This record gives sequence, structure tokens and C-alpha cells, in this order.
Amino acid sequence: MLAVFGTLFVYNQYLHGKIETYVMLFKGSLSGLDATSPITYRGVKIGEVKRVELTATKSKTNVSIPVYVEFFVEKSFEPGDNPIQILIQNGIVATISSPNLLTGTSTIELVLAEKKQASVKARTFHGVPLFPTEVAVEDDMSAKDTMRTARRTLNDISNFVKSKELKEAIIAIQTMADSINQFADLMTGQIPSALIYWNESLKEVSKMAYSVRTLTDYLARHPDALLRGR
Repeated sequence: MLAVFGTLFVYNQYLHGKIETYVMLFKGSLSGLDATSPITYRGVKIGEVKRVELTATKSKTNVSIPVYVEFFVEKSFEPGDNPIQILIQNGIVATISSPNLLTGTSTIELVLAEKKQASVKARTFHGVPLFPTEVAVEDDMSAKDTMRTARRTLNDISNFVKSKELKEAIIAIQTMADSINQFADLMTGQIPSALIYWNESLKEVSKMAYSVRTLTDYLARHPDALLRGR
């Protein structure tokens, strides 16, 4: 009986071992991070943010914002096989990606440290093991400039789509399309078969004009579709 309970206990510990909890302390902005933000390594999600807290430092004179994360790992019963510790020993650090231009969300990426670490010592924060972090190489001001440029471009597109000149052009196209459609219907049955293709072409031009009108109306409401691709 004791052997059975012992086996169940070890197996239960094994199952819990599939999730490794760490804390990350970043310098600079945490813009775009929230609970469930993904953690990626070599492009694959291997964990996620569980919570972000505001806490006082040991000196009680300042505050820090620890980011608690969970890694999805597969462990065996062999000692020393913790994949997260292996990553740390190999010089892997966590960085925050630039916020997505459209959603504003960020991810935590595990990358090789820019500066080689002399020695990696196991450290903890409030009893939770620390995962080393590093400021991303990309300059934060560059990311902000990119976002400002994207917003300015969207505003320019929106203003153009809503402009009086474009609306007048669309009205003219629609009027022409109506005239072409009426003429094509009038000619139906009164022209030889050799001109049927030409008649169908006129109708296609009419459909295209209406499609242009539909597209511009959609862009007026959703100018960001040019960036999203749909």
C-alpha cells in the first residue's frame, strides 16, 4: 500500500513539474504585456505571462514590476534535466518585443544574450526563481516613430477616402456604370452574335465600377484594412 501511495505521489509531482513558474524583472517599458501574453523561443510558444504585479523593493524606497510567467516543459524523473535551467545556463535571456502596430500587444522572446554572462547564479525573487532579462536591441524610440508613421499613414488614407474629390469621382463612375448597363440591356437581342462578347464586356465594366464604389466605402470605414490585408 505504501508503495502505491509513493508511486502516486511521485507521479503527481511529475505532472505538476510540467509547468515551471519563474519571475522576470525588466528594465524600461512593459508596454503591451498582460496576462496570457505569450513567451516564445525560436518562434514557438513555450509559455505565457500569468500576472504582472507592483511591489516595493527591499529598501522600501522604490517599486518594481515583477512579471510572473509559466513555462510549458516536459520533465523526466532524471535529476538535472530542467530545460529552463539549461536555457539559462546557455546564455538565453528574455526580451520584450515591440508592441504590434495594430493590436498594441507584445510578446516575451527568449534570445541569446547580447553580452556573454560571466557566470549564471540561481537567484530568486520572493521565493520564485528569476529568469534573466535584457533590454531589446531595437531602440524604443524607433518603435514609437514607426507607430506614429503608421497612424499618420492611416489618417492620410482615411482623409483621402472621405475627400470631396474622391466622392465626386465615385459618383461620376456610378453614373457612367448606370448608363453602360442601360445601353447594354437595350442592345441585348438587337445585335449580331459577333458583338455579344462586346455587350458582356460592357456589363463587366459596370460591375467593376460598382466594386470600386463598394471598396472605397469599406476603406472609408476601415482604413486599417490596407495594413491588415483584408
